[in-house]
Amino acid sequence: MKLKSYTDERGGSLIPIDLKSIPFESKRCFIVSDVPKGSIRGEHAHYKTCQLFICLSGQIEMTLFDGKVEKNFTLRSGESAVIDKLVWGRQKYLTGNETALVFCSTDYERKDYIENIDEFNRIIGI
Repeated sequence: MKLKSYTDERGGSLIPIDLKSIPFESKRCFIVSDVPKGSIRGEHAHYKTCQLFICLSGQIEMTLFDGKVEKNFTLRSGESAVIDKLVWGRQKYLTGNETALVFCSTDYERKDYIENIDEFNRIIGI
């Protein structure tokens, strides 16, 4: 999902997020910050939850795997990615100065998480 960034003579940037443009109804959001350089987060999928993952600062290397295709790319400040349900996601924090904002389509439920890659592969039929 492409986010627009606006700058003017005062400096800095403004990135508006129109909640109606998120490809699902957002039920919650959270912020990830203060992750040490080189650390890996994610390493899970969700049965039901879709996410809009926005890099607010720094650089986050994303790996997304849907059982057929693995996508690898780097999000920089102001860039985002939609992570659909039943997609294995992994994030590597490259600078130690990252902040991410994540919107979710569901309320938090611990049982929605798939945290074992072998279990994920079984569920998607690999």
